[in-house]
Amino acid sequence: MNTYIPLWTFIVLMIVTPGPGNLLIMTLGSQHGFWKSIPFNCGLITGNLLLNVSIVCGFGVIVDRFPNASTIFAYLSGIYMIWLVLRGWNFQGHDNEQPRLLGFVSGLFIHPVSPKAWVMGLLAYSQFVSPDAAVFEAIILVPLSFLIGLMFFHSFWCLAGCLLKKVIGKSLFLNRILSIVTIGVVLWAVIYGININKGK
Repeated sequence: MNTYIPLWTFIVLMIVTPGPGNLLIMTLGSQHGFWKSIPFNCGLITGNLLLNVSIVCGFGVIVDRFPNASTIFAYLSGIYMIWLVLRGWNFQGHDNEQPRLLGFVSGLFIHPVSPKAWVMGLLAYSQFVSPDAAVFEAIILVPLSFLIGLMFFHSFWCLAGCLLKKVIGKSLFLNRILSIVTIGVVLWAVIYGININKGK
């Protein structure tokens, strides 16, 4: 059990920090509340699970060997996530307003196209799972650890958005501040991912 503590510490530190997924779910929570955000949250978690499984299956090696393709992928991922943020740019939370609620499918693609999520997954396998690891460690442990962590911390960030809405109230200003912060983090994640590719 003690051998897994460094891995779990790494995962907690990575997924608790502000990232595109966390800030998107917080923005959604502030706009629509916790319960209406559950489908998007489930999509986020499922997408991360699929990402980690794809790394186990060797897709991470392909991404690592073609840095130019990874750079294009990073730009496209940034465009996709910023588009999702801007869909709710004018949302004010009025009772008669039709919200643009993001669902399961929208959340499903966030982690697979997020440079930060790829870096987290690749580091988890390269630094904490030995090449001769047992099947449990190599195939089950890392995806399951991320799954449990994301269930807790994505829900935490969503509740934080709900709390902001309660404290500040339904506000276009709050919505746009959260949107700007989220876009800033998305751009940072894209630039970070591109710089890593250039360093290879």
